[in-house]
Amino acid sequence: MAYLVNNGYTDFKDKTIKLGADIDLSGKSWTPCGRFKGVFDGQSHVINGFSLPSVINSSSSPLKVGFWAELEGATVKDLTLKGTTMKVQEGTTGSSINIYFGALAGYANMSCNIENCVVEIDVEYSKRYDSKLSLGGIIGYADLNQPICNCRYSGQITCKSENAYSGSYISIGGICGKSRTEIIKCESLCPSISLIDRNGNSYDAYRYISGICGVPEKQIAFCRSIVGLIDIRNSNASPKEYVFTRYYVSGIGYGDSFINCYSVINDFKHSFAGSQKFIDFGGIGKADSHSKANFSNNDVPINISSLYERKTLYDGSTSFSSAEMQTPAFLEELNMYSMFEMDGPVWTQGANGGYPYIAELYTNLSIQPAIHDDRGRNSVFSLSGQRHTAPKKGINIVGGKKIIVK
Repeated sequence: MAYLVNNGYTDFKDKTIKLGADIDLSGKSWTPCGRFKGVFDGQSHVINGFSLPSVINSSSSPLKVGFWAELEGATVKDLTLKGTTMKVQEGTTGSSINIYFGALAGYANMSCNIENCVVEIDVEYSKRYDSKLSLGGIIGYADLNQPICNCRYSGQITCKSENAYSGSYISIGGICGKSRTEIIKCESLCPSISLIDRNGNSYDAYRYISGICGVPEKQIAFCRSIVGLIDIRNSNASPKEYVFTRYYVSGIGYGDSFINCYSVINDFKHSFAGSQKFIDFGGIGKADSHSKANFSNNDVPINISSLYERKTLYDGSTSFSSAEMQTPAFLEELNMYSMFEMDGPVWTQGANGGYPYIAELYTNLSIQPAIHDDRGRNSVFSLSGQRHTAPKKGINIVGGKKIIVK
């Protein structure tokens, strides 16, 4: 497929490829498939062992990197893509370029249909020069006429930025780095999202780090994001007081239209060497009257008061402790809106509790969700979210379940 597209034989428009069995790409360095316009039906099969060349060089802008470099009017469905770590270093020299990097596709536009896809790959990207990056676990940049539906990303995301100039930006998300399309019934499970930054110039730079989509320009609905750690580090070579790097950190995305989503961020860390920084931190995203029935955890440690400016945005979402969000009571509240709007519950829960997951997503993909995160599995909390070493008299939350001690 990649050979035929990249050498100009066909773009597969009006043609369908069906994956007839699981395949293994271990030990094979994949050249991203160019502009693909056909249908790729994974038929619930798995592509294992996917990796990319360690260094990508290109003089053209934008640079598009992924299993597919670009999807144009294409359909990709019922596919699982697995690998260990995709390590890509942008080795391009010269003028500023746009970079779109996603494990499934770097760039997707027009009437593409992306549904029922799973990506389980750690993504690591290094950018060296004056460039603008959209980095997603599934798609780097999406500009579609229809929603991305029923997709799941699981993996660590790491971005290393060595330099930045006026107006440069990095946009990171588990589903998409940047999106101009709706994202419906998707989830992102990231042990960590790390940004190792180095901005030593006298201009503003912008960084968007989110569980679902760094910069969503349209609605995100019925999605969940669980992030173990968001870690931001900046080590300027020559710190200057007038250098400003603006960090926008959120559970779902730095957008303003969310419907019945929830996010959990278990830990947030940062370290900066010199120069002033801005950080906006939101449990969901920006505050907006169009958003409804959203939830975020209120026990993430946020220690950013020493920086130049601090904004903590709970953006209209209802906040719970992470332990409370693993209880049947939270599931019931989460489903109140979906039962009213969708004529039935969107969310379900394992028999032993745990974070609610999207019932349709796991039914369609025939896979089992992770029931608990490591932080809450054996922990004891009060209803207010205070951690205890042992259950106390009254109502306790133990392993996501309510326990009454008389």
